[in-house]
Amino acid sequence: MLRIGQGEREFRFGRGARSLLACGLLVVGLGVTGCSDTLSDDASTAADPAVAALAERANTMLKPLPASAPNPENEGTPAKLDLGRMLYYETRLSKNHDLSCNSCHLLDAYGVDNEP
Repeated sequence: MLRIGQGEREFRFGRGARSLLACGLLVVGLGVTGCSDTLSDDASTAADPAVAALAERANTMLKPLPASAPNPENEGTPAKLDLGRMLYYETRLSKNHDLSCNSCHLLDAYGVDNEP
């Protein structure tokens, strides 16, 4: 049994959870170190023309997502952006008037609330 933390914040992991955690960390590690806009053009890729052709085809199909997706039917105006920003931080929208969207979905964590 693997234990992390102490007291109320102690997490216990059995054998299955440890394996899952290890796999998750491996995937994240590979994702962080292996992500790029294009596939690698190392010596092994250049040596095999079939692999090079496949890499070329993948680069044309799997492009990075655009920074924005404008909608011509509902254009984003500065007034709409200001309204959205104001509502995101507004606490009066919650039942007890003490929570805003930003209370859980922190923008410095990309809006992720870290809940299951």
